[in-house]
Amino acid sequence: MFSLKVLIFFGLLFASKATKSENFLNFDFSLNSYVHPAYPGRCVIDMEPALITLELGQSVSLPNLPCVSLLCVGDGYGALYKCNHSSPPESCRYGEFLDLNVDFPECCKRKVVCD
Repeated sequence: MFSLKVLIFFGLLFASKATKSENFLNFDFSLNSYVHPAYPGRCVIDMEPALITLELGQSVSLPNLPCVSLLCVGDGYGALYKCNHSSPPESCRYGEFLDLNVDFPECCKRKVVCD
């Protein structure tokens, strides 16, 4: 399914992102197929009316989903990253996102409201 080159790239990328931001570990990710026969080896996202194509290592924020990032890991497969908040402190709840205009994972930060 994946070539060794793609797996090594993905591992190195994950390690570099994890060391840059403590918040990077506060995410969910899923590996999905974004294969399109017209664009071999690329990740293809159909966002009517546009078609987004990504090469290995390219990423894009998805405008219709707040604070979600898609990283093309090769051969048409992409890692979809989204925020995963653990439970807030006792007697508190999460409020709105602080800034959805910053890059992932910084956009995951949310206001904590305590009663």
